[in-house]
Amino acid sequence: MAGFSVDVFESQSKAGGMVQFAVPGFRLTYEAIDKDFKRVTDLGVNIRYETKIQTKEFEELRKDYNYIYLAPGAQLAADFRLDGNKTEGVLDSLDFLFNAKEHKDTGIGENVVIIGGGNTAMDAARTAYRLVGKDGKVTIVYRRTINEMPADQGEIKAVIEEGMEIIELVSPEKVIAENGKVKAILCSKMKL
Repeated sequence: MAGFSVDVFESQSKAGGMVQFAVPGFRLTYEAIDKDFKRVTDLGVNIRYETKIQTKEFEELRKDYNYIYLAPGAQLAADFRLDGNKTEGVLDSLDFLFNAKEHKDTGIGENVVIIGGGNTAMDAARTAYRLVGKDGKVTIVYRRTINEMPADQGEIKAVIEEGMEIIELVSPEKVIAENGKVKAILCSKMKL
């Protein structure tokens, strides 16, 4: 809008990163995402899909463009520090959300525990709830109270209204395994 010619180099087949590939469709539809990106391309922005920029390509861009803005997004989730976090059945929330959105096997069972109180945790909980079926159970454990959860209030309310339990003031300490798979989670009771 300021008069620049703009090229975006997108490594994926569609633009939007986490919004496109991880945020569940019940929160944000593909149509809404497409509408937003159509507004961008209608302004004249050229998006070059499936174009990953490595060091060599970046050096070429530096020669060809007057300005470069780097916006790689969230490439990886932070490693969850929990004793036993590599046990079969402990899943990375973003991997889970990516697989669920692509209708791939997510690796969850019927009894799911979500650790955390942010929007990603709420997305994972609501997605898992839809996958476990009527005989399944999804429980959220959080080290503080619901009032301290960083997730949007609407997301927390939706989790509760959908029938999931939130256990407050509980800090996971260790994954307990049996035959190499998750059996339980040892938690410590917390207080504010």
